[in-house]
Amino acid sequence: ASRFEGFEQVLLETVIVVGRARCRGSDLVALSPGCVMPLDRELGKPFEMIVGGVPVAEVELVAGESGITLKVVRALKEATENGR
Repeated sequence: ASRFEGFEQVLLETVIVVGRARCRGSDLVALSPGCVMPLDRELGKPFEMIVGGVPVAEVELVAGESGITLKVVRALKEATENGR
């Protein structure tokens, strides 16, 4: 039996991080349509894919038949080395 037996049926929360920002509480209270908030990521750079709280890959968003899909640019070495 494989050590991954049954793993195919496990649902894992997957989060795609577009970027992070630091702001004051007053900035959040003042949020309204049209407000702009700078992020720590440059345009055109891959996004971070996090599964179960662990970064596992860098991904790009691409158009698919049913909407937005993900294209893996790079699997993160740390995640694959630790068996995650």
